[in-house]
Amino acid sequence: MTQENDSPVFSFAICLPPEADMAVSGHKKNLFKEIGWFSSRNSQGHITFNGFGAHERKLQVIERYAKSFCEQITPFSVSFDSLSAYPSSGALCLSPEKESKKHLEKLMRLFNKNFPLKKGPSNDPHITIAKELDQEKLQIASKLAKAGFSGLQFNCNAIHLRKLDRNGQYFIIRTFPLKGTDPSGFSSPQLSLWPTD
Repeated sequence: MTQENDSPVFSFAICLPPEADMAVSGHKKNLFKEIGWFSSRNSQGHITFNGFGAHERKLQVIERYAKSFCEQITPFSVSFDSLSAYPSSGALCLSPEKESKKHLEKLMRLFNKNFPLKKGPSNDPHITIAKELDQEKLQIASKLAKAGFSGLQFNCNAIHLRKLDRNGQYFIIRTFPLKGTDPSGFSSPQLSLWPTD
């Protein structure tokens, strides 16, 4: 993540709709009962696009960019069908199925390509259940989640701008609805021609 000196910290993400977030919260609740507190315990389910620091003037430019971008993107459905463990970071995440992954990766690349600020981009679409677990807890979390995971599907209708608070939690400060109508998902010719791999 790139941050201006002493500037507030923000992140763009697709935040899960209530029903899907409830399912993710259920996994977190069950995990908490088993291993106790873990990082991301209270975080809303989301797919991170990037993270950055910015002051008010720059943030206004970024918001105009996000609004224009989202007006060209058609709402779409995604499915998450597997669990992935990352031992190096102690993270347990939900991973999208092949076509959903391809669509999300394309969207993330497009969004970050012309983003009006240097940022810490994400190119790996996933939904974090837990992170910063030691190896023992990560193994427990993986077994527990796999036993109760039956897949997750939801519609993506917006991209959200979030701000980091003093407690280390992000909260949504603005929602940018996806307003495109092209069946390909990308209304602008410039967007639709962007390579998928």
